[in-house]
Amino acid sequence: MAPKTLDSSSPNGTRVLSLDGGGFRGLGMLLVLKEITKQANLRNREPSDPQLKPCDIFDIVVGSSTGGLVAVLVGRLGLDCDTAIGEYKALARALFGTDRAEWLKNLHANKKFDATIIARYDKAVDDLIQKYPAASPATFFTEPPTNAKTGVVVLPFAKTISQNIASFKTAKDPAGNTWTTKDVIRATTAAARYLPQYTPTGETKAYTDAAYAGKNMNPTVLCKDYWGSDLGVLVNIGQWFPEVQLPAKAANLLTKADTRPFKTDFLNGVPEDPKTEDTILVYIKQAKMAQDALQTAQSEASLQPAFTRFDPPLGPAGRILELVDIFIEDDITKEVQKWILANAALFTDVATKLVKPDVTTPEVIPDVHPYNPALNAKKPREMLAYLNTYHVIFVIDDSTSMIMTDNYSAWNDGRWRQAEQSLGPIADFTFKQNVTSVDIGFMHYQRTSPFRGVQNQQKVLQIFKQAKPPQDLNRVQRTPTGATLKFFIDEALKELNSKVNDPDAYKKIAPTDIIMLTDGEADDDPKAVIAAARKQMDANKHNPNYIGIQIVQIGHSPLVKVKLEDMTKGEYGDMADLVPSDGTDLTPEKLTRIMLGGNHPTVRRKLKAEDLQ
Repeated sequence: MAPKTLDSSSPNGTRVLSLDGGGFRGLGMLLVLKEITKQANLRNREPSDPQLKPCDIFDIVVGSSTGGLVAVLVGRLGLDCDTAIGEYKALARALFGTDRAEWLKNLHANKKFDATIIARYDKAVDDLIQKYPAASPATFFTEPPTNAKTGVVVLPFAKTISQNIASFKTAKDPAGNTWTTKDVIRATTAAARYLPQYTPTGETKAYTDAAYAGKNMNPTVLCKDYWGSDLGVLVNIGQWFPEVQLPAKAANLLTKADTRPFKTDFLNGVPEDPKTEDTILVYIKQAKMAQDALQTAQSEASLQPAFTRFDPPLGPAGRILELVDIFIEDDITKEVQKWILANAALFTDVATKLVKPDVTTPEVIPDVHPYNPALNAKKPREMLAYLNTYHVIFVIDDSTSMIMTDNYSAWNDGRWRQAEQSLGPIADFTFKQNVTSVDIGFMHYQRTSPFRGVQNQQKVLQIFKQAKPPQDLNRVQRTPTGATLKFFIDEALKELNSKVNDPDAYKKIAPTDIIMLTDGEADDDPKAVIAAARKQMDANKHNPNYIGIQIVQIGHSPLVKVKLEDMTKGEYGDMADLVPSDGTDLTPEKLTRIMLGGNHPTVRRKLKAEDLQ
C-alpha cells in the first residue's frame, strides 16, 4: 500500500493507530476514533469527496485484546466507524447477552462460557466475515495489503511472551501466516475470564488475548518493529486504566486487600460472591500492568514526538472497572461525548497531522488596501491555530421573549437557559483555540458599554447571569438586532477607516468575529445594516473578510429560522452565517462552525451548504 501524503506541517513518516486492550470495552475507543476521523474529513475533504475512513488516514492499525478486535474491524476489514460500532455491538451481545447480573455471577464463579454461548459467538464472527469482501482472501495475511496494514498482539497459551499476527509482510514474518481473519478475532478476544483458549488454522498450539503477557501489554511498544524509525504520527487510544487509583507497588504484589475500595462500584447492586475479590484482583492487576505499559510507551524515545494518547472515560464516575461496555452503552456514549467536547483542541491537533489539507482559500479581492495576512489563511476549518488574531465579540439577545413562552402568554426562562447552555461550551471552546480574550455585549444590558477583555468561560457566564431580562410587562425589552449589530460593526469600521493611511497599523487590525445568540425575529432591519456595512467596506476598499457575523439561533421556531436565514441571503448575505442550537447538541464540529462560520465570507460563498453543516 502506497504511503499516504502527510500534511506539510507534520513529520514525514508512517501514521499509526494503536488500540489498547482491557475488558470488552471497544465502544469508547470507536467513538474517539469516529471523532478523529470526522475532524480529518473536515480538514481534508471537498463537498463532493467520499468520506475518509480510519483505514484511509492510518497506514498501520495495531491492537491487543478488544483493541485487536477493533483493529480488525477498521483496519483489515476497512469499516467506517458507525458500521464498526454496529458490528462490535453485535459481537458483544452474542458473547455476553443482555443480563449483566447473570454474566457477573458467572464471572465471579470463574465459570467459562458454555458450548452454546461459544457457538453463538462463533456464528456472529462467521456472519461478520461473510458480510465484508475485504475479509477475502481467507487468510488474515494478504499481499498486497487491503485497507490499512493491521497487526494484533496475542499470547500463546500458558506462555508469557506475546506474539504478533500481521496482515502484511514484516521483517520477522516475511512469509505471512495461515491464520484466517476469524482466527485473529477469536484469539484476540479469548480473554481468560470470558472464553477458553483458541487454536487457529494451521496451528497446534492454542492462543489467548495478550492481557497476561507480563509487564508490557501495550501494542504501541509491542508492535514498534512494524514501522521502525519511519514514524510520523502515532495515536494511542487507551482504556481509562490510568485513572484507576492503585497502591504504589508492582502488579504481582497487589492483594485482595487492595480490591476493597473498588468492590461497591464493581458490584453495582449485584450480590457479592465469595470469588468477588479474586475477580477484582485480576482486573486491578491488569490495570496496573496497563499503567506500567503506558509509562513505557511514553518514555520510549523512538516514539517521540509522534506519540499522542487518548484516554476517554469508559463509563460514569466510579464505574472504572466496568469490564463489558455493552451493559452501559448509553452511559459510555454520554461520557465519551462530553470528554470529546472538553478535549476538542486535541482532536483538531491530531487531525492536522493525519491528513493533507485542501487548498480552498479566500478569493483574491482586487482593489483593496493591503490587509492583515490572516485574511489569506485557508478555509475556516483550518484556522483554529490563527484564532488568537481575531477580535471575538459575543452578542447576547436579552429581550423579553427570551424568558417567555412561544405565544408570549406566560413567563418561561427555557430559552434563556438554552442560551446559557450554548454560551458556556462555545466560550470554553473559544478559549481553548488560542483566543486570549473576548468582548461581550447585550441588546439591552449595558448596551453601549460592552464588557471588554473577558478572559475565561467562568467570567463570561457570570456576566451573562447579570443580564437576565426582568419579568415585568411594564419593562418589555424588544429585539433590536440591527441596532446592536450596527454598534459593533461601526466600531470595527471606525478602526479600519482611522488607520487606512497607516499601512503598518492597518495590517495589524484583528478581523472581527461577531457571535450573536438570539431567539427571535428582529424588531428592526439587520439585513439593511449588514448591506450598508458591506457597501461602506467596498467603497473604502476594505477587505470584506474583516467583519463576519455568526448567528446562533436559540430555540426551534421555524418562523424565526426563516427570518434569521434571510439575513444570510442576498447580495451581501455572505457576511453572516446561521446555525441553530439549544445547548444540548454542541458537537466539536458545530462549535467549530459557530466559531468560524462568521469568518471569511468569500470562502463560504465557494462552499456548498452541506460542507458547513
